[in-house]
Amino acid sequence: MTETSRDVCYIYSLIHNTMKKVYLVSGNQDGILGIFTNIKKAYARSVEYGGGSASTNETVMTYAKTCKALKEVGIAYVVESSYAESQIDIWYINE
Repeated sequence: MTETSRDVCYIYSLIHNTMKKVYLVSGNQDGILGIFTNIKKAYARSVEYGGGSASTNETVMTYAKTCKALKEVGIAYVVESSYAESQIDIWYINE
């Protein structure tokens, strides 16, 4: 293992061990809908926001795909429709 990769592993472990993860749910029309420490509650709020749409072309990302997107890129576009869109972002805060 090179020194650079060792440094990256150390920084990664610091972020994930000393920082608290929060999920910011926002909608395209109403801005921030809530800040959650529980991914299931964040997902439920995100789906609820788009659930009132009268649009038939609504696309809702599954919970499993949402978790995967958040883990890989830190953002998930949960609901997409012509009426409302919602997304979840991961933020890290100091404890």
